[in-house]
Order: sequence, then structure tokens, then C-alpha cells
Amino acid sequence: MNNSENQNPWSDPIVCNGDTSNTVNQIVKLIEHNYYLFGGWTNAFEQVLDLTLYALNRQEDKYMETIRAMDKRAVTITSQIVGMLMKVLCYDYCIWDYLGEVYMQIASMSKSKVLGQFFTPFHICEMMAKVQLGNIKSLISKSQRENRRVSIMEPCVGSGAMLLACKKIIIEEVGLSGLDHFEFFGQDIDPVCVKMCRIQMILTDYRYMTNLLLIHAVELQNKIATANESSVS
Repeated sequence: MNNSENQNPWSDPIVCNGDTSNTVNQIVKLIEHNYYLFGGWTNAFEQVLDLTLYALNRQEDKYMETIRAMDKRAVTITSQIVGMLMKVLCYDYCIWDYLGEVYMQIASMSKSKVLGQFFTPFHICEMMAKVQLGNIKSLISKSQRENRRVSIMEPCVGSGAMLLACKKIIIEEVGLSGLDHFEFFGQDIDPVCVKMCRIQMILTDYRYMTNLLLIHAVELQNKIATANESSVS
């Protein structure tokens, strides 16, 4: 992200010039390794989605149950993918439909009809979001006067590209705090699409992710302290 070191991401506009295609290609290569471990593209991809959601939603029982039945190499690959998504979405603020593009690349390599959709290209979603949102500062001012949030609904959400594009346009114009004045909804009949959308929407929910990372940091600190006390005694 090419931003000034003194920039406040919560109040200042954010423009990311990261190489999104490189991130997508790296994730696809990692899932290719999972393909050989799971014996199919659908299983390899869905397992990544399931584990990521379990981690983000703090569903530790389901997470542990799943990884116990998995090849350790597949668990490592999944953690690498989650790390890459967290870096580009949470730390670099490079909002893009990464999972949607990964899905389409995998679909082109798969003979399965399960992965057979084509999503709207993200740059088209950005253009549509600009048209739909219009003057964002005016929208926010109106929502504040009416003491409500602006609702954005996508009835065929897919991987969440349209909602992500709206988020991207908002933070480019008014910074991360602008997202506090909006609420995002989506639905889809494809459970794989819903999983992709949920993951990318959670990772771009910066209030939630900040709290989640702080919770993990505190828990890790407590575990280290407990371990040190045990070793001393």
C-alpha cells in the first residue's frame, strides 16, 4: 500500500496499488497442492473455506475436529492462504475479490460442474459501486441526521464482489471510519459462494478484525505467561 506513514487509515482516504493478480495466482498454486491431497478441486477449495470460517468465527471445536482428520500438509497450506488473505485485506487494505478470482481459475481447471459460475469482474463492480453510491459524504451526513446506517443489499451476492467494491470505494473517499455508517447484506443459493462472501466480508470488517486480533494476542500472552510459571515451579 502506497500511503504516507503519517496517514490515519480511519479518517484519511486509502488507495491501494497492490498487485492483486499475484496474490490470486499464489493462492491458486497453494490450492493446487491441496488438490493432490484431497483428490479433487471441490474438496480442496471448500476445505480451505471451511477452516478459514471456523478460525474467523472462533469455532475452535469444529476447527480442531476438522484438522485432526486432515493431512498436516493441507493444514499448513490452508494457514498460508489465510495469512495471505489477512495481509492484503487487513493490513494493506487492498480490497479485491480474491476468492472469486481464485474460484474462477479453479473452475477452469476442474471438470466438476459444481464450480461452474463466472462472476462480474471486480473493476466492473467498482464502476457500478461508484454509480450506485454517488456522493458518499452526503450519504453519511443524511444517515447521521436520520440516526441510521445506509443499507447495501446484494440479492445474488456470489463471492461478495459488489459488496467489496462498495467498501473499497467508501474507504478510498472517506477512510475506514466511513464503513461505520453502512451495513452490508447479501444472499445466494450456492453455499460455496456464501462461504467466500462471508470470509471476505469478515476480513474487511476492520472493527471486528482489530478486536479479534487483540483477543488472540491476549490469549497468546496468557498462555506464554502460564507456560513460564509452570517451568519456574
